[in-house]
Amino acid sequence: MKELKINRVILTTDYKSYLEVKKIVEKYGLKPLLFNCIKIKRLKFKIPDKKYDWIFFTSKNAVRIFLNQSKWFLKGKKIAAIGPATLREIEKMAKRSCDYIPPDYNSVSFVKSFVSKYKFKKFNILFLTSDLTDDYIQNNFLKYGHHIDKIIVYRTIKPPHSDYRIKLLKKNIKNSFIIFSSPSSLYNFIDTVSLKLLKYPYIVTMGIKTEKSLKKLGFESFIKAKSSFEDIISKIRKITTTRSKK
Repeated sequence: MKELKINRVILTTDYKSYLEVKKIVEKYGLKPLLFNCIKIKRLKFKIPDKKYDWIFFTSKNAVRIFLNQSKWFLKGKKIAAIGPATLREIEKMAKRSCDYIPPDYNSVSFVKSFVSKYKFKKFNILFLTSDLTDDYIQNNFLKYGHHIDKIIVYRTIKPPHSDYRIKLLKKNIKNSFIIFSSPSSLYNFIDTVSLKLLKYPYIVTMGIKTEKSLKKLGFESFIKAKSSFEDIISKIRKITTTRSKK
């Protein structure tokens, strides 16, 4: 097969995440372009006066926000992370590893494997997350007899874009790779520009929920990968050197 001569990767993350992923993209010899479709807004929160066994984190943003305010609260508690990016942020900020991470990086695997591993125990759990996280994890842990308090520590909002940034996107989107790391980034992209613009790039989704959201819109993810930017970017690099678009 001929080489797929595409080296641009459009990232729709928040700006801080972009600065980190940009290094990965450049490491693989690709060119990053930011069109941020989400912005993280920190929220004020108060930790309930309870004794917890576990702290659950489902995103690196929740890790950053919580530990910047309440790092001391980790002492004597076990930590669970839903995926590798969250794990790395915990290791970076807390200087310790996690006690549990699921085999597949999604909510279903998180619940199923945790419950299977600790099936004869009941825990008090503090669950730190965003306003867009559904109640799947919380409801299922309650169903299995655990006590879980869900605290929203940040809100995901749609950032504004200048006409210049939109024009730059439209100029570069054709035959580029574009990565959506959450349903909100996908829907905010469409709301900012248009659905029809998705016919031009090679779309890549991270996570089951994002992939399902894309399918509902009539599109398929070009790459099947775990929810890790490193995994996705490395696959993009291999594709650009082994095949061509049909």
